[in-house]
Amino acid sequence: MLLCWSPFLIAFYPGTVNYDMLYQLNMACSMSRLLNNHPLLSTFFIGFFTRLGHALGGWNFGAFLYILFQTFVCAGAYAYIVLLAGKLAGDRPAIPMLLLAFYCFVPVWGYAAQFGVKDILYTGLFSWFAALLTEQLWLAPVSSGARTKRVFLVLTAVLTLLTRHNGKYIVFPLLAAALLIKRKDRSLRRFLLLGTCLSLGCYFAVNLGLVKLLGIPGADSKESLSLPFQATARCVREHGDEITPYERQVINSVLPYDVIGEKYVPRYSDPVKAEYLLFGSSEEKALLKEYKKVWLQMFAEYPQTYLEALVQQSYGYYAFIPDSGVPIVFLEHAMVGSYTDLTDLHFDFFDIHWLPGLPSALRSLLVAYGELFQHLPLLGLLHSFALYTWAYVLFTLAAVFKKKRALALYLLPLVLNAFGCCASPVNNCLRYFLPMMAVFPLFLCLTAARLGKEPPAAESPDSRLESEGSL
Repeated sequence: MLLCWSPFLIAFYPGTVNYDMLYQLNMACSMSRLLNNHPLLSTFFIGFFTRLGHALGGWNFGAFLYILFQTFVCAGAYAYIVLLAGKLAGDRPAIPMLLLAFYCFVPVWGYAAQFGVKDILYTGLFSWFAALLTEQLWLAPVSSGARTKRVFLVLTAVLTLLTRHNGKYIVFPLLAAALLIKRKDRSLRRFLLLGTCLSLGCYFAVNLGLVKLLGIPGADSKESLSLPFQATARCVREHGDEITPYERQVINSVLPYDVIGEKYVPRYSDPVKAEYLLFGSSEEKALLKEYKKVWLQMFAEYPQTYLEALVQQSYGYYAFIPDSGVPIVFLEHAMVGSYTDLTDLHFDFFDIHWLPGLPSALRSLLVAYGELFQHLPLLGLLHSFALYTWAYVLFTLAAVFKKKRALALYLLPLVLNAFGCCASPVNNCLRYFLPMMAVFPLFLCLTAARLGKEPPAAESPDSRLESEGSL
């Protein structure tokens, strides 16, 4: 896997530093105010490895050291998923080989490995968590190394929660499902309950305790309001003459009414969110409460406009259309060179840059390879987010139809999170959907094994796997 990704790591050395990574690096180096809008732990990882590399060989090497760290985390997780898939597949050795080829040769994984943004590390950690939890529930690991795996499971749960704020929306639902599935296995249930409590404790200790203790501003409320803000901005743009003075007044207390209509971009909410007026305001809660009332009132008045705003902001995650899925062809235009005009990120100070010469020619070839792949018949669908979204839906419905209640319960959080990407700030964005793609082979093989007539060959007489009727 690492060998297949190495052309991307070489061509894009030291890696593609996304805006968010450069912003977090500024915070880690005390060149910008430390905020919790990006999780503190991910900022720590970026700062630690980049500064260590800088001490050893410069900022370029520092960025590469962080990229290398996230690459090893992801490669290890995907390799473990392939290993578990082999156990689930039983006597079908071709299955793990096909899945290995998926991670090695589908270009999105090589691109993701060298892409410097917190979501890639989060994807690797979440993949580890999902793989280890699935193993505990469905493969009943033998006693050898079982305790170590359980400790590692809790560790990956905590790290997943602390490296992306919305990690809680997948980790806790999966743990809750696991507790229900294994309610008759007292030993495993006690462990899962303890792990859930530890995960909750660590999450609140950092995001409430440590953040408050250090006086770090919390996550901005506007981050969860992408869809409402987009709907408001579209209404202002299309129905400005019809909006009442009171509605205009309430909107103007949250977003500048005369600006947001012009700032509105259908597939991208950041231009509107950037106009948010209430960050740090003591009246934020009260004004947002009033705004939400007006928002619902306007929804009744302009339902079609609201629906259009929702679809424009989200269709890439569920629609089979040409520009949905991984935008490989656009990836080259989101590199560090794009941010040289942003002086607040101190780009000139860090001077993180690609290498000229042969790596430049290799970059062009790899971009062409990615663009070609996503236009190949059938294979190109592997770059379509819609494929994975609807596959999770079909897996869940099949489990319900087959009366595999435990499996359906376990798959449900994946379905909810796939559609949950619709509320993200950017439509059709790889880094938000990548975790759902990364664990897909695991849940594909699990579903096939549980829906099949025979249980997976990995089960043994010592297995603690409960029957589907245990719910």
